[in-house]
Amino acid sequence: MSNPVRSIPVPTDIIQLEQANAMMRSANLALARDDVATLSALGFSHQHIGELKQKGGFRSSSIAQNTRMITRLRNVVDQYAQRQHAAIDRGQRVGERHYWIRPPLSVLSRPWLANT
Repeated sequence: MSNPVRSIPVPTDIIQLEQANAMMRSANLALARDDVATLSALGFSHQHIGELKQKGGFRSSSIAQNTRMITRLRNVVDQYAQRQHAAIDRGQRVGERHYWIRPPLSVLSRPWLANT
């Protein structure tokens, strides 16, 4: 049996991206103040702190890319929730039709296996 593929991101994915953004912003502020103690408290090793100082911190484009991904994932989660509510309104059980998940290749190539 194959591992199921997640069809939507879970809120923990969004939370991890938000935490990464907050950490990168905090690190950039600490770098601007040359606050090594704060960087160490954020979990950076002395070697990594040196690399961050050399590069000038985290790039704003990386933070912006995470922000765009957070927005996109929230939209996907909202759309999924709307589909689920629409299915309930139509009298379907939630999860009754998973038409957005592709069936395993074995079922696609041999449809008679679908009912086994």
